[in-house]
Amino acid sequence: WNRHVCTINWTNSKKPAWVAFVRRIHSWMYSWTRPGYCQTREEYEISKHLLIECLTSKHALKMAGNHEYLISSAIAFIKGYVFPNEGLYLFYLRKSVFNLCVA
Repeated sequence: WNRHVCTINWTNSKKPAWVAFVRRIHSWMYSWTRPGYCQTREEYEISKHLLIECLTSKHALKMAGNHEYLISSAIAFIKGYVFPNEGLYLFYLRKSVFNLCVA
């Protein structure tokens, strides 16, 4: 994320809002890997669509301090690196895999 999403030198009080927003986006994507969140393909597709809608909203642009390139680079990262590798991390795909490893 830090390497692919553009960063800027914040000169106003918008940085804490953007950091909190990014933390929320990370938590949203991490929820796809955990039990109790997205249990089916339909739930995942809805969550994925809502994430993109959230990132393209006016609220996201406001959190980014009206820097559209922050939003576009975040969407490009998610579409280019997260969505293509969904088979590796989605809980609903991994929940039926038999595993004898016990922590």
